[in-house]
Amino acid sequence: MDLARVAVQGPLSFSLDIDQRIEHEEGQDNFAVRVTFELEITTPPDDDGVEDRVATIKVEYGALYDLVGLDGYQPTAKEFEAYAETAATLTLYPYAREFMSSMTNRLGLPRLVLPMHRLPSPWHPDAELGQGTSD
Repeated sequence: MDLARVAVQGPLSFSLDIDQRIEHEEGQDNFAVRVTFELEITTPPDDDGVEDRVATIKVEYGALYDLVGLDGYQPTAKEFEAYAETAATLTLYPYAREFMSSMTNRLGLPRLVLPMHRLPSPWHPDAELGQGTSD
């Protein structure tokens, strides 16, 4: 990869993959959610349509939640999954966003500020989340 081409050819492209994992044992009054954020930064396509990977940054954050005030109710696997994909991810995303911004700067790349995280919308189900450029 020619680093001079990265600096000269304009904005970089990125994609962000987010993966959630729930850890809960039946009967426990708490659960953990681990969210992995993987950012891939690439160059714009060259004349042959080839993109070069500039960097891949991967970080995992976790949060521990107490199940209080449920009067013995145990959430279902689908409820845990829904919580991990929404509230837990929204809680941890700002930490990943700051980390990615700091790391791109430390790598000597243009500082990348990821957009605010949005949940998929039932009104726009085909919207591409987690992709963009570093304008």
